[in-house]
Amino acid sequence: YRMHVHSEALVDRLVREGLIGADQLQTHPMRNFVESCLGGELMLPEMSINRRRELRAAGYRARAVMTDVTDKAQVGTLVDVAVAEFGRIDVMLNNAGLMPLAPLEQLKADELDRMIDVNLKGTLHGIAAALPHMIRQRSGHIINVSSVYGHKVGPNAAVYCATKFAVRAL
Repeated sequence: YRMHVHSEALVDRLVREGLIGADQLQTHPMRNFVESCLGGELMLPEMSINRRRELRAAGYRARAVMTDVTDKAQVGTLVDVAVAEFGRIDVMLNNAGLMPLAPLEQLKADELDRMIDVNLKGTLHGIAAALPHMIRQRSGHIINVSSVYGHKVGPNAAVYCATKFAVRAL
């Protein structure tokens, strides 16, 4: 079930389908890493139902499970279902993120809390769910997608930048 695709084409498709941010895949080593980790058995969040159908039509095994990354139990279920169905988890791609923009002085607390819950805690939930399986398997890769804003602060994006900087630190 190994997918043999030139790394440039793979990166373009992952970015076009919104699975990975373009700013995260500009380096050749990252393209090679993603290409080497991507196999023919994929576990997808529920929002990717159409992607699952396309992958199945192309001959790959794929399964979708409704998952809210802010709910640690749901992320745990996603990983457990993947391990039950495919026998192991080789790659955990933490890519969920929100980016509401507003001047910091407006302090939109609900947006701030939601951004931290999705961008940072969601990543931590993914790591916590996948890592025990990977330790038991003695192999696996965790990819935490940050953003160019994890390296610099943009106008009206201070909290988003802080969450993505924190993801880089993981």
